[in-house]
Amino acid sequence: MHRSNSTKAPFPSRRGRRLILGLAWGGLLGSVVAFSAAASAGAATRHRALRAPRLAAGIASVRPGPAILYAPPPRAPQLENAPGSPWHARPILVSGASAYRIGEFLYQDYLFDDRGAGSTYTYPTDPRYAGDAADLVEFRLKPYHSGLLIRLTYNAMIDPSLVASTIALGDSTVAYSLPFAAGAKEPAQFFVTVHGTTVVVTDAATGQQLGVPGAAASVDLTRRQVQVFVPSSVVNTDTTSVLRVASASGLWDTANNQYLQPVPGAATATQPGANGTTGSALFNVAFRFGETGAWRDANQAAALTTGDLSQFYANVDVAKLRAGVTDNMFDQADGVPTHGYEDRIYASHFEDAQGRGPQPPTTYCHEPCPRVPDYASQLQPYALYVPDQPAPASGYGMTLNLHYCGGNYNQGPPDDQALADRATGSVVLTPEGRIPCGWYWSEGGADVFEAWADVARHFKLDPTYNAISGWSMGGYGTYKLLAQYPDLFARALPDIGCVSAETGWPGEPFPSISGPDAEILNLVPSYRNVPILSANANADTLCVTSSQLEVFARLYSLGYRYDWREYTGGHGPYYPTAQESADFLGDAKVNPNPPRVTWVLDQAMNEPTWGLTSHHVYWLAGVQLRDPTGPEGPELGTVDAFSHGFGVANPRPNPPQTTHGTSGQYVYTGQVRTWQSPRGVPPTDELDLSLANIGAVTVNVRRAQLDCGVRVHVRSDGPAVIRLAGCGRTVSVP
Repeated sequence: MHRSNSTKAPFPSRRGRRLILGLAWGGLLGSVVAFSAAASAGAATRHRALRAPRLAAGIASVRPGPAILYAPPPRAPQLENAPGSPWHARPILVSGASAYRIGEFLYQDYLFDDRGAGSTYTYPTDPRYAGDAADLVEFRLKPYHSGLLIRLTYNAMIDPSLVASTIALGDSTVAYSLPFAAGAKEPAQFFVTVHGTTVVVTDAATGQQLGVPGAAASVDLTRRQVQVFVPSSVVNTDTTSVLRVASASGLWDTANNQYLQPVPGAATATQPGANGTTGSALFNVAFRFGETGAWRDANQAAALTTGDLSQFYANVDVAKLRAGVTDNMFDQADGVPTHGYEDRIYASHFEDAQGRGPQPPTTYCHEPCPRVPDYASQLQPYALYVPDQPAPASGYGMTLNLHYCGGNYNQGPPDDQALADRATGSVVLTPEGRIPCGWYWSEGGADVFEAWADVARHFKLDPTYNAISGWSMGGYGTYKLLAQYPDLFARALPDIGCVSAETGWPGEPFPSISGPDAEILNLVPSYRNVPILSANANADTLCVTSSQLEVFARLYSLGYRYDWREYTGGHGPYYPTAQESADFLGDAKVNPNPPRVTWVLDQAMNEPTWGLTSHHVYWLAGVQLRDPTGPEGPELGTVDAFSHGFGVANPRPNPPQTTHGTSGQYVYTGQVRTWQSPRGVPPTDELDLSLANIGAVTVNVRRAQLDCGVRVHVRSDGPAVIRLAGCGRTVSVP
């Protein structure tokens, strides 16, 4: 049954009509950008439970997107310098880069790259190894009391006696074998091996252990750091000008006082496994500048297979360190990049476990699906492409480029440069998503926005210049995040995207394993104000064509804007070319206050544990379901609002146009629909609301170009309360 209510306030006062584009919007990521001043490690208390943004001065001036996007940076002990310690420089947080900072030399390694020879090593299953114990995060060095102070930071540290690192100091004409059965060689004069608080100095040429008074190590479990002092009898930093340094990490065999040896096959509780190639006992090597591969470990994997690590080192300018010089070596091969691809590290608000989590089940489950992510630790990686052009005064745009199921942060759609260099420039972000096939739910969804917030701390961003794209599972993530937060994005490009959080689903009426709340078909009305380029494959058996065509039919029936393409082929290539993708996304900006707002609230997608809350969109806030199992399906409700205060009629859709063409070598047919320019009409102080399973909604009348005396016309399938923000007025539908 539909209920209708049309009301006019008893007081006729009218405020002057003003176009308030900035309200609740100008602060989008502007406040996140302001976090940069406080983004030093440990600057804020770590948060687990997150609160939604407040309503300012009684007006629904909430910012677009989820609460986690605006959360202050958490404390990250691994990135801290302990109070009273001799370390003061801030971390680089760009992997594969080194820098001189206030008298310290720093190298930032990659995360989760500790896969050993051939990238095949697996950790012992004993939880003390955390599946990640030898994963080096940072190496830093400085002169200290004429000797050398070194600090190693690991991604996980539960039992420091189970991990070891050997540091090669000085140069030699030949490479010598590292001690303790490391199974590798490196040019050096001395090898310094540290496990727990034990330090052993070895003469590289003779292999003899040296008694070195004063050599010492200490462990900071909270910060997962090991500090090593090498006295001047080994390296005198008062007289040394340049020092060759190398370092590699592995697991320690406490029973045999040597590196723990991987064995072919599966790992046991106390023995690492090698599912293929075996070689050196080491898992992770430092000073890998220009590293390649999906996990940036291809060169490391090859070198550990042969055992020759000679290519991985840094020539440290000790004179710079003595002088306290800061030199980021911008855009040098071993320095900090300023444009192009970067692999960056950020500190998350969440850590389910140190290091890697247990492998989740491979079967699909109903979303939200309870699971500990593969990459469970607090420090997380993401890939960023920074345009060659400098940021304009308004800031760079933000383009999300989400990766496929089974991929990682270095495997987003391969068009980052074209997307970055379009128009005034946009950074292109591919987050890890914490789990290869997490479908951007739960922590996988939070990771997207935490990485976005981290980018905003380092780069100036234009809060209106945002787009989202992705391939396969990333296409599903594009559909999903666009439906949850349509007021964040100007355009969207799902490429052969699944329309349920699983593969192989043929569409309705077949039930989806991931559940109806994960089906994109139910969310299509939310795309009213965002044009979509959807590329699909007519022989796709993973993201199945029949289910995708149901989404197309819904877009068509709603009269929305789209460029829908069906390519001849299967689930494999990226279909639109880089330039086609860039041309479609273009310089489109978000309209924060469109005259008409349609939005589906999918309550299951509100995951407050991860800060993925959304009860607001454009100039509507406080949207609540009346019945979590209402007539539209589990946990779904729809609000459709049109403000007559803008003085425009609903835009009329143009007749759809049949299209065909090629993207590179791939042929497609399809259909394009656009809108006519909206027709101007006399503005009136009226609001039309249509509610399906919505029990409450708050309208920001100022952003909707209305006054407190607005006449509200409501059609609802049940009781509802409409609050007019800042007016002290409520409209109730019995």
